[in-house]
Amino acid sequence: MTGRRAGPGRVPGPRHDLAANAVLSLTSEDYSRTIEMLNGAVADEYGKVIEGAGWYLKVMINVSDDEMEIVSCHLAEYDVPTEGGVVPGRKGSGER
Repeated sequence: MTGRRAGPGRVPGPRHDLAANAVLSLTSEDYSRTIEMLNGAVADEYGKVIEGAGWYLKVMINVSDDEMEIVSCHLAEYDVPTEGGVVPGRKGSGER
């Protein structure tokens, strides 16, 4: 699993560990939707409650080498509808 902040010359730290652990704990119940980003790449969006707070995660899987990239991992700004229910965001329902 790779991430932009842990690329060559960068040392993974607590934020990288949090993001990696969050992604590794995802289940099908956390899935929200698949989107096409502005650059044409396809990514999956997830919502997950971690330690009582709603989190938003966006990941891409590179099919050429089966590597996963964490595109985004942060506290959910808005509610994230998932297969398992709604993950609460800080501002409630709204546009994602």
